[in-house]
Order: sequence, then C-alpha cells, then structure tokens
Amino acid sequence: MTKDEPVRETPDLDEALFDHALFDEALARLPSGYSEGLFEGRRWGATVKRDADLRRIWLFAEDLAGKDIVSFNLYRLASGRLSLKPCEMSTRKVIAFVLGFAPLPPAGTGMPSRGLRRKEDIR
Repeated sequence: MTKDEPVRETPDLDEALFDHALFDEALARLPSGYSEGLFEGRRWGATVKRDADLRRIWLFAEDLAGKDIVSFNLYRLASGRLSLKPCEMSTRKVIAFVLGFAPLPPAGTGMPSRGLRRKEDIR
C-alpha cells in the first residue's frame, strides 16, 4: 500500500479479529518521539506522540529508503474501548507495523531506544 490509496473507514479494534492486548502491548513498547527501526527488513523512521492522559496516541512512520508510510490515531474511549483510525491505509497494515516494528538503539549508546534520553545516557 502507498500514500496514494483512498481513505477507508475502519471498525473499532473491539470489532476486529486480532489480539487487542498484544497490539496494545506492542504499541506501549514503542518510544515516544522519533526513533528509527526495522520493519520487514527495511529501515523506518517513526514518530509517536501520546497525550498526557494516554487517551490519544498518534503514529507516523515512513520507509526511509522508499515511499511507504504508516499513520494512525488511536483513541481510548470512555467506555474502555479502543478506536483505531488509520490514515489512508488499511487497519491490517497498521496492525502489522505496530507488531513488527523493532526500534534500533540510539547511535553510540548500545541501549534500546526509549524516545527520551537522560543526560547520563548522552556520551
């Protein structure tokens, strides 16, 4: 799928046929802010923004050597349900990315990416 595909309506995650807990756990492991990592053997850059109350999470990622992107908003509704809103791509593509993206350690640290770096971690 590419940037040029039309926008599609998607069901809430509770209506999709996949492991919601696994998706939520994988998303929680992605660092806030910008990170680079591997997905399907290619290097990607991903930015994750989380509202302070974690009711909204936004992700935008792009293949650094190509034209592919992944982008979505995830809303945690008052009912406890999750509402996933992919931007111009299928829900399946978003789920595959979140489950398969592996952040790389920041350059020179040998440590896993955490999004935010402490002063002590900077060499």
